[in-house]
Amino acid sequence: MKTNITFISASAGSGKTHRITEVIEDRLSKGLCRPGGLIATTYTVKAAQELRERVQRRLYNSGNPPLAERLHESLMGTVHGVCAQLLERFAFEAGISPRIEILAEDDAASLLVQAIETAVDFGTFNRLQRLADILGQKDSRTFQYFWKRQVRALLDAARVNDFPAASLAGMGKESVDELLAFLPAPTTDNLDDELAAAIKSAVDRISKNGDETGVTTDYLELLQDALRALEAHRLPWSDWIKLSKEQPGKKSKTDAVAVTALAGRVETHPQLREHVRDYTMLLFSVAQLSLTEFQRLKEERGLLDFSDLEQRAFQLLRDQAQVRDTLSHELDLLVVDEFQDTSPLQLALFVQLTALARETVWVGDVKQAIYGFRNSDPDLIKAVVEQVRKVGTLAEPLAKSWRSTPELVKMASALFVPAFEKSLGLPAKEVQLEAQRISISPPQPSLEFFELSSGQFNKGNGALKKLTNDQRATILADGIVQLLSRGNKLVVQDRLNRECLRPVEPRDMAVLCRTNLAAATIAAKLTQRGYAVTLSQSGLLATPEARLALACLRRLADPTDSLASAEIVALGATQQPEEWLESRLKYVTKARQETERIRSDRWGLEGDFVHPAIVALEQARSRLNVLSPSEALDVALHGGGVFATASAWGYTVTRASQRRANLESLRAIAVKYEQAAGKNHTPATIASFLYWCDFLADSETDLKATDAQVNAIFISTYHQAKGLNGPSSSAPT
Repeated sequence: MKTNITFISASAGSGKTHRITEVIEDRLSKGLCRPGGLIATTYTVKAAQELRERVQRRLYNSGNPPLAERLHESLMGTVHGVCAQLLERFAFEAGISPRIEILAEDDAASLLVQAIETAVDFGTFNRLQRLADILGQKDSRTFQYFWKRQVRALLDAARVNDFPAASLAGMGKESVDELLAFLPAPTTDNLDDELAAAIKSAVDRISKNGDETGVTTDYLELLQDALRALEAHRLPWSDWIKLSKEQPGKKSKTDAVAVTALAGRVETHPQLREHVRDYTMLLFSVAQLSLTEFQRLKEERGLLDFSDLEQRAFQLLRDQAQVRDTLSHELDLLVVDEFQDTSPLQLALFVQLTALARETVWVGDVKQAIYGFRNSDPDLIKAVVEQVRKVGTLAEPLAKSWRSTPELVKMASALFVPAFEKSLGLPAKEVQLEAQRISISPPQPSLEFFELSSGQFNKGNGALKKLTNDQRATILADGIVQLLSRGNKLVVQDRLNRECLRPVEPRDMAVLCRTNLAAATIAAKLTQRGYAVTLSQSGLLATPEARLALACLRRLADPTDSLASAEIVALGATQQPEEWLESRLKYVTKARQETERIRSDRWGLEGDFVHPAIVALEQARSRLNVLSPSEALDVALHGGGVFATASAWGYTVTRASQRRANLESLRAIAVKYEQAAGKNHTPATIASFLYWCDFLADSETDLKATDAQVNAIFISTYHQAKGLNGPSSSAPT
């Protein structure tokens, strides 16, 4: 039996918004949909405003001004906006106040950080850190632990799937049981003792066999480090795997056989299973407590976040027959844009509304469902579309490309028609596009390749050596410089004036990378060549200038924070490392017998070593109890001379300017934190602000400063560029 659902497949640049506007205007004009009987959801507020304006314009142009003026009766907006309007209308049935106070994403994140902080007591914190160390759940570059990120991922998954907090403990057990089922049965042998004995024997034999090659020397060092850690019961499981793979020189290989064999049995080690189980269950336990606390904090403040809006709206439609009956008499047309980005909870909500609407139109692109980072489920979306094929109407896909040149469209079709047919089973007509733009004249290449080569050969087989990341970035930067140097030989169509073909400029260029590190490396190479870049990149709090600023803030707040003092001295670079390290060691040695002095930590304030920044910060502490976190940060920046120090690091004017802009971004984060604390009705403290900074760094939302007005090359990761329209021209590189 056919249903009232129509699915329209719309590739990027194929006129999707135009088609949605046509559908809405057609149903309104024909009387098939009343203005108050329309619900249309889009992904952003800007897109919703544009859709409303386009529909109104078409209605005016088609001679229907009364309908255009009544369009405010409809529900058109983001999913969250539509949910909020439904809840305000049916507040009594939903059991909430009609005056809904909505938490912005940043404010909700701040409150969530507080909930996690409350859920993790000191004992739990130590257990998590200890287990994370031995399981390798820590970034080897930044030394940041992964557990905070993992807890938040569990919270996100629970909320977008409408899982109650109480269900998480059972899910944790199921998860770890399923994971451990892939491991072999645990052994009853004492692998720790056996491995320790094998290492001792190997070290003894190798030390006496005369093998002094570099690889054997490194291997011996590995064995000795592993033995010390093993005897202290803190050998990470990653080192077991390393011992099973690393080998000494040829002369000593037979002496290492026992070590390799025993380390290779790591999967049968019973303690590995215990650690995996304890760590996983601890993550789920913290997530459960955090979710419960997060909900309590919101309820006592009368606040709802975006996930709450979706959950409450879904529960309202699911549980309240009176609400369903009312909407079934009113809802004529439901339009869902960007359907491929729908989360499981949103899909459940749309299914509820579809059952009440006379007609439903879903618009999306299954090909873009590969982006699951927005909590969409690609497999779920594909399954839904397959079901629509059977019981609904699959409209002819939008097959015209209005965005790209014919040459690019042909190339994309040639590449992706067979690829998507193989991976997703999509027929050619749902992938192939027909270009509507004309080619640029005189003709120029629409696609070019840079040949990236190290130019160096291996001595053994004569093959080219693999490119290093630095070499790759250098060659790519040189290629971009060559493109920009062509002048009138390489032109683009100006986005604002479609009739204008002009020479390519830096703002017309976009470089997309897989990782933040690759993006930063390429940005540095282009900056060295004198080009401005706009780098959409996280990692602000890992920059030297931000680290120095936060070290000054920590020292201002806590005079016993010796690590902060060391960072201030090291990053300030007023002394050579060996000088201040010697001073610090002497101070610690002397202070061990003076408990009162070590408690206050006067290093840098008196004696042979006096540091001006530490002195200034100590003097400013008298005002600390009357300062907000943002004011305290300003005092720390001033007392520590952070702006002047960071500016002196810059090897170019542009680089120094970037460092100062990053410090301004840090100041903005402090102000934003205070605003969030005010909205959440929670105290704003320096300790919580520092925890908030950890949260931003862990979630990679600590974005460095950018200037969108500069004629600069745009650099980003694929992830961060999703949904953007590219640089200023219509032909981004």
